[in-house]
Amino acid sequence: MSARSPPLPFDRICNLLSQFYKFGTIDQSSIKEFDSWEDRNYYFEDKTDKYVLKIMREMPSTSVDLVRGLAEVMLYLHERRIPCSWPIKALDGKPVVVLKENELINSTRCETNNYLPPSHECRVTKEQQYCVMVLTFIEGNLADECPMTSELLFNIGSCFASMDKELQEFTHQSIVNRRYSFDLKNLSNAKPHLKSITDPQRRAVFTKIINTFESQVLPEVPYLSTGTIHNDGNMKNIIVKQGSSTAIGGVIDFCDCVHSCHIFELAVLVTMAIDSVNITPAKAIVQGYLEKLQLPKRDLNLLYYTVLGRLALVYIYGQMTLNDDTSNEYIYEAVQTAWSKSELLHSISKEDFDKALCLYI
Repeated sequence: MSARSPPLPFDRICNLLSQFYKFGTIDQSSIKEFDSWEDRNYYFEDKTDKYVLKIMREMPSTSVDLVRGLAEVMLYLHERRIPCSWPIKALDGKPVVVLKENELINSTRCETNNYLPPSHECRVTKEQQYCVMVLTFIEGNLADECPMTSELLFNIGSCFASMDKELQEFTHQSIVNRRYSFDLKNLSNAKPHLKSITDPQRRAVFTKIINTFESQVLPEVPYLSTGTIHNDGNMKNIIVKQGSSTAIGGVIDFCDCVHSCHIFELAVLVTMAIDSVNITPAKAIVQGYLEKLQLPKRDLNLLYYTVLGRLALVYIYGQMTLNDDTSNEYIYEAVQTAWSKSELLHSISKEDFDKALCLYI
């Protein structure tokens, strides 16, 4: 997987914000970095509000045009009162600032790329670009800090279905054209990376999952309900309103957005809701989703295979990243959780899975 954006000292963050955005004094002591897979996300405060500075390294799967498309998704949803974070405009009136490597590190525009900090270990070409957005901060608690009740899970399913329903009318060519590893349509692309799994038992399990997905799901994809989907509904991307344990305050992190199948969105949510010993909590999330966006039986019949496929993606690409960087605890936890959930689902038949989630296929 591609290297992350370079870490920035907090004084550089303040300089960048004052140069490209209409911020006055930034409380440097308020800055903290959030956990993430690839991007850099820095929380900060000014005199009046709270924000998140997001820095994304341009890669084949994350072009500048795509990041602009992601910004449009958030703004589109915000305009329609769907609770989510959204980008504020920079001094040039645009939601995305594009910087070369030296511009990011030095927080100044210049014509040469002659400075790299010692901490930046990845190889960067003269043309390496970074996309910068300042996003609104949603007050509340992460969903993983709240009790996993049926009411909360139902509301999460309902919230994501409402987003997906609104986004059925949204089109941005860069998102339509995106070929992304974490889009389940592209699960077959993970096959060559099975070799990154050193445990033969686990490698065999995920090989079987991919083979089954290819035979059961891929032939059906042209006939499934589609649209722009968030594609990363996990407990760290869902904010619960302050003072509540069940009301959704907003959804964050739209960087995995793709134009794909709605059943894949539901699969991501179900993957989040099940634990290593029980799949029944996912029933509430399915009910919440289907109340707002009903999916055909043809689509729902594939949920079991798509949940396993999602777990395979997380495990395989997470393990690849850990092989290069063993220090990322966020990814380590995701990989271990993906394996325990895969073991559970592998022990359950599709029929029992459908019955437990009341799919009635």
